[in-house]
Amino acid sequence: MILDLLKKSHNSAFWNFICKKILNIRLNNFLTPNIFIDNLKNINLDTNELYSYAGKNKKTKWMNRDNSYQSNHNLQNEKKFFNIKKQIENYLNKSIKKKFINKNSKGKFLIKSLWFIIMKKNNFLNQHFHPKSTLSGVVYLKIGKSDNGKLKILIPKYNKKKYEHQKLWKFQNKKTKITNLKAKNETNFIEKKSYTFRPKKNDIIIFNSYFYHNVDFYSSKKDRISLAWDAVYTL
Repeated sequence: MILDLLKKSHNSAFWNFICKKILNIRLNNFLTPNIFIDNLKNINLDTNELYSYAGKNKKTKWMNRDNSYQSNHNLQNEKKFFNIKKQIENYLNKSIKKKFINKNSKGKFLIKSLWFIIMKKNNFLNQHFHPKSTLSGVVYLKIGKSDNGKLKILIPKYNKKKYEHQKLWKFQNKKTKITNLKAKNETNFIEKKSYTFRPKKNDIIIFNSYFYHNVDFYSSKKDRISLAWDAVYTL
């Protein structure tokens, strides 16, 4: 089991002391609202492997009425997904960690859950968030020609009622920063109720796991394949 330092520090005064005073890790920085966009090069995954997996595992407990194919969420433990898992972890620790805390701080990001989604015509994904991780993200492996099926993220500052149950207003009341690493770290603040992302092949988007998000109806005849993951910060 991976030790989730952010969760531990929130639930335990002892762990909060250890992280803040002994390890000098400013874990609360990971709760500031952020979105990161980039494009990954040389992705270490063959989409044929995903179709093969889907053929052998036709139904999983993660599939529901939206009709998208969704794999099990434990692919980080399978050998054939080792390279892509390490690629994402290395990216998080090299490019994203320093956006929150000192790059030399103790600790690192590890992938806690890894899964893929195959969307076909008229599929969608219901609104949800990921309560058991620190950062979540998606890598887009195959893209159809349709301009719809966009990822929509609800911005906490402008959806207070939706987010109030999370009790993170010290952080969520701040403006959400978006950083485009494809455009030399261009940064802006999102000052509207939602952010809509139109992905391109090999794009990666990363955001706080507590963000509510969904995917609109997808109308292309060509499959869209994405690899999703949850990450925690650990020692």
